[in-house]
Amino acid sequence: MKLEILKEHLDSAVGTVGRVSNKNLSLPVLGCVVIVAKGDSVVVRATNLDVSMEVSLKAKVLEDGVVAVPAGILTQAVSTATDQKLTLATSGSALGITGSHGRASLKTVDPADFPTLPYVKDGQGVSVSLPSE
Repeated sequence: MKLEILKEHLDSAVGTVGRVSNKNLSLPVLGCVVIVAKGDSVVVRATNLDVSMEVSLKAKVLEDGVVAVPAGILTQAVSTATDQKLTLATSGSALGITGSHGRASLKTVDPADFPTLPYVKDGQGVSVSLPSE
């Protein structure tokens, strides 16, 4: 995975979905944020099995991919970056966050362990959309 994204958008999304993740000793992947890069958008997801959140962002995706990173560490790394535009790229079992003023390398978790999020199907159940304001 490789993408370029504005820091303020990523910081907001990671901060929002990161509140849902928690430390779970039996399922460490629940303490992670999953970033899915595909096409021209990025989806940031987190769940604690009771509540799930997903935020879609616009980004310049150079290479599609999926990565799971511990939420607390990712939140700190993104919020302390001083650059306007960040490049996220995976290399082996690490996610590199690069800007013009610095670089961070975060250890990742296997995203295949992350549970699938439930979705409301058209015509079944009740779908609710809330404005971000």
